[in-house]
Amino acid sequence: MPKRCFVIGPMKGPHMDTLKWLAYDVVEPLLPPGFEVKTPDSAQNGNVITHVIKSCDRAHLVIANTTGNNPNVFYEMAVLDAMGRACIPVKIVDEEDGPEDLMPLDRAAYRYFTIHRAPDKRKQTDEILSDAIKDVLDKRETGDMYQNPLTDFLGMPLGSLQSARGLARGYYLNLLKPSVDGILNDKFEGTAYDGQQYSNRVVEIIIPDRLEQASRPNVQKVVTSGELVKPIKMPAHGREITLYEWGQQTEPTFRWLDIPTTMASLKEMVEVRLGNDAHPDPTRPEFQEIEQDEIEQFEQALQRLIWQGRNAHHPLVEVKVLHWKDTKLGAIEKGR
Repeated sequence: MPKRCFVIGPMKGPHMDTLKWLAYDVVEPLLPPGFEVKTPDSAQNGNVITHVIKSCDRAHLVIANTTGNNPNVFYEMAVLDAMGRACIPVKIVDEEDGPEDLMPLDRAAYRYFTIHRAPDKRKQTDEILSDAIKDVLDKRETGDMYQNPLTDFLGMPLGSLQSARGLARGYYLNLLKPSVDGILNDKFEGTAYDGQQYSNRVVEIIIPDRLEQASRPNVQKVVTSGELVKPIKMPAHGREITLYEWGQQTEPTFRWLDIPTTMASLKEMVEVRLGNDAHPDPTRPEFQEIEQDEIEQFEQALQRLIWQGRNAHHPLVEVKVLHWKDTKLGAIEKGR
């Protein structure tokens, strides 16, 4: 994989000459051997901002000319913050007695580097940028996190978080869809289902009211406590998956169920969203508010995936999404 340095900044009118000077006259000679330098004006077809974001994602290092506080540049820096990518912001001084070019308030707490266009200040400029580039590349080599407003708040890059929507997609593709396919093809073991006795087939997905309900120990406790539910096994793409069925069935509908244990991992997302310095107490109202938001995002994404895939199995096997409190599980929990 080639090592890339992407240099961004204002591009209209005389700004393009400044961008080329920064990229090829200043930055390129300071980079270690093997680096290629690119700017956003590279000839490509299609959406410009898409190309810029792609280049930011592929770059080992991004240099941003923030002179004049161009809003497009700060948008691109925000994208880099979310990705957790390294960015070196610079301010270019053309005239030593010109007005001071201050960094906006929300970025002022983070270091930027003032460099000079004047030839007699070139040595100083090279020293400043050379040290900054070395520091960033050393961090990349050791796997250290780049400091920015998002990593300071979350404790990690936004792109490193597992989203509720991503989990829902993985759950749908890796468990729900194979389960429905297995039921359609009668590929299961240990089931009480009898096609002569039951004309309707339903898979119920039980969404927890609290994330702790979806933990594996809690689900195992539900499975082993009496005859409420029992597990069944079915093959799926070279592996075995576990689904559950209700211990008591009512003709003509046979009902299977699953509790998405993958949702328990959303607790980490809740703790991250609280902020890096917050105490992750599940009894706190703020914790519960974020927890409910994560649960809702998972459910909404899953409902959409089920709707999109409805023609693949409906009406032969119906898929329903239910809430824990509205099932027998909730009734038993209330009775404890």
